[in-house]
Amino acid sequence: MRTIISWATGSAAYTGDSPDHLLGPPDGHSYAITDHNTAVTVQDFRPVSYAGIIDMLGFASAGDVLTREQFLSADLVSFENNGTAPGPSGGWESCDWAFSDGTATLAFHWDTASVPPGGDGVLRDLHVVGNGSISGSVYAAFFAIPPATVLGENPAAPTLDDVVISFLLLRLRPEIDPASPLLQVTMSVNGGTPDPDALGVLHHQPDEPEYTRFEECPG
Repeated sequence: MRTIISWATGSAAYTGDSPDHLLGPPDGHSYAITDHNTAVTVQDFRPVSYAGIIDMLGFASAGDVLTREQFLSADLVSFENNGTAPGPSGGWESCDWAFSDGTATLAFHWDTASVPPGGDGVLRDLHVVGNGSISGSVYAAFFAIPPATVLGENPAAPTLDDVVISFLLLRLRPEIDPASPLLQVTMSVNGGTPDPDALGVLHHQPDEPEYTRFEECPG
């Protein structure tokens, strides 16, 4: 199964340092959302086609065990560097999310203690389809990131297998049109300090042949 991911390549607004490390496809460089960099809004999503990303997420060592149906229902994926340990939820640190498609808006809070409905802990917002963590070695291999880059961001990790990369899968519909050319996504500080590497809109193509692992899309 192929998936086109349109990665955010431009920033509409930010506080603190330039969010260059958050823009574009995953490259191992992260942008810290902290008391200094309190918020960032990204836009200008550009597509890259991937094969087998659902299989890569299936190597999660903490958090959700994703089903195909969950993955296909998601509209947005984001990856963050979580050092050598995931949050209590198995993935991302706490933060606020806000979305606009030029017509409508949506906002919700992600809590690092969130659990799926029916579990014990903080009930997660229903826009969160999946949350978990994979190793730095899985992440680097899939996105062809030099191991030295990932390890350079994680000096406390002895090996790539000790690095934790967390993901969130979010569903924006029906409130937000994820295909809107005016789409903007904002992350801001609220109880945590996530270090996002990349954020992209998912366009699922379950019936397309796989060919290569990833390739640039035209246009």
